[in-house]
Amino acid sequence: MSKYSEMHIALQDEIMNLSHQAVEGELSNLDALIEMRKHREEFEKGLALIKDFEDTRINEIANEASQYPEGYRGFEIKMVNGRKTFNYKGVPAWVEAEENKKNIEEQYRLMFEAKAKGLPHANISEDGEELPLPEVNYGKSYLTVKAKK
Repeated sequence: MSKYSEMHIALQDEIMNLSHQAVEGELSNLDALIEMRKHREEFEKGLALIKDFEDTRINEIANEASQYPEGYRGFEIKMVNGRKTFNYKGVPAWVEAEENKKNIEEQYRLMFEAKAKGLPHANISEDGEELPLPEVNYGKSYLTVKAKK
C-alpha cells in the first residue's frame, strides 16, 4: 500500500471516528463539525494545488498524454477545449430586454411578497385580471463556520 493510500485511509478513519463519537454522544456535534471542517480546509488547499498544477501545465500534460493513445497507467488523459460562450452585453436590444426582464421580475416579486403579507388583491391588475404569481424555490439550508477573531 502506498504512503498516499495509508494517509488517505487514516484521514477517512479520523473523520468517521469523529462522526461516530458525535452520534454516540462522546463528542459534541459542534466539536466534531469544527474538527471535520479543519480537515475539509486541508483537503481544499490540496485540491487547489492540484488544480493550479493542471491549469498551468495543461498543454505539457496533454502533449505527454498524446504519446499514450491506449492510456497511461490505467488512465485515459485527454485535453478538452473549453466551451464557447457568448456575451450579449454590447448588444443594445439584449440590454433593453434584460432591463425589461429585471423590471418584470421585481414587479412580480413585490406582488408575491405583498400577497404573502396578507394583501388579498396584490396580484390583481388595474383591469381586474388576476396575475399569476412567480414560483418560489428555496435552497438547501447550510451551516456557516467562521473562526472568531
